[in-house]
Amino acid sequence: TNGDDDGSSSNVAIEPAMVKEAHSNLERSRDILQSIPELQLATYLLEVDLSVFCGKFDLALETLARYEHSKKNASIIMDGNERRKIQFARAKLLVHSGQFGHALSEYEDLLEDMESEVERQMERQMERMERHMEKMKQQEEEGNRLREEESDDDGDDG
Repeated sequence: TNGDDDGSSSNVAIEPAMVKEAHSNLERSRDILQSIPELQLATYLLEVDLSVFCGKFDLALETLARYEHSKKNASIIMDGNERRKIQFARAKLLVHSGQFGHALSEYEDLLEDMESEVERQMERQMERMERHMEKMKQQEEEGNRLREEESDDDGDDG
């Protein structure tokens, strides 16, 4: 060894045949995993990563769209957190592919969605606090009523 090769992956040349084989393996895996939708969908995300790794951002965007479409068709509901992660990934891919206007729109939508979620959380928190305050008020009124009954009973005994 001459010391130039540090063993890092940056020294490994990615050959088109390797990429083609990886895509082929992902498609084969997708076919095999049809009976397990969650795993089948994961192959799309792996393909997105592979496309990004190869610098094919437009292909990564197309694959991400196929992922979302397939997830919808499989009737698998994305929770808000997953939806935001996918939207953020899409926005990053749009930036890398030079579609800055679309990327900005995605980021704006993402921020609006997050703002709405914060507002909903604040409303729920306020509702919980109001219910808690109402419960405390009822307990205080019940305590006052019991004390009044006790004092009335004590007054009758005298």
